[in-house]
Amino acid sequence: MQDAGGAPVGYILVDVVDDAAHIEQVSVAPDHQGRGLGRAAPVERAARWAASQGVGTLTLITFGDIPWNRLLDEHLGFRVLPDHEIGPGLGSGREVEAAQGSTRPHGWSCAGI
Repeated sequence: MQDAGGAPVGYILVDVVDDAAHIEQVSVAPDHQGRGLGRAAPVERAARWAASQGVGTLTLITFGDIPWNRLLDEHLGFRVLPDHEIGPGLGSGREVEAAQGSTRPHGWSCAGI
């Protein structure tokens, strides 16, 4: 992500997990937060990258028990994946977070477009 002058102000990390483009992290510099930079544009960029790699699905793991997370994710086109649609890579992502001390191991949701 760049500001109007082209200086970097954030980033998105995307990897391939379970044959889907998986958004690992979206970060925006603190002095640029609250301007919508971490919303649609990074997801659109991830979708373009995925298409260039021949991958048609985007996923992410988020705190499903925080209402605004789910609202934003749904606004961007994501949906909560039922357990039978969660592959081993996404499932282990939730387990890793719990092992690293997440206080919300049951609050994680996997979402996909």
